[in-house]
Amino acid sequence: MKVIKSYNSLNEMKGYKMIIFEKFRIDLNEIEIEVLKNLAKEHLTNSKSDVYDSLKEKLNNPTIINYSENKARATIKATEVRSAKAKAKIKQAKIELDRELMRGFIKKVSYYAVAKKSGVHINTVKKYITINEVN
Repeated sequence: MKVIKSYNSLNEMKGYKMIIFEKFRIDLNEIEIEVLKNLAKEHLTNSKSDVYDSLKEKLNNPTIINYSENKARATIKATEVRSAKAKAKIKQAKIELDRELMRGFIKKVSYYAVAKKSGVHINTVKKYITINEVN
């Protein structure tokens, strides 16, 4: 059976055994890299395989990932927008629940009730509302 590494369409795939090469990324700090290097030296020094050579090359020349200022600013802005939307939903839900409380439809306003009414996770509600604001 023939082995191919990639294909352009399903028709090319018929009759071939497909090998998918996936890349994995692990974020390591400097100490973890040193430990991994030592482990590789201990266990793989006798092996002269392509895997060892590849691993050795990657460990000795790690890729440092730098984020651009634009990406950092965009991430901060997106977080602020999501937070603002969540706060608005929580505030609106709290107002509606307070009205229902005054009318006697509910006995108390809880974090769970606000979360359910607003559609926001309960941990987010706890983050933005203090215990004094909830009965």
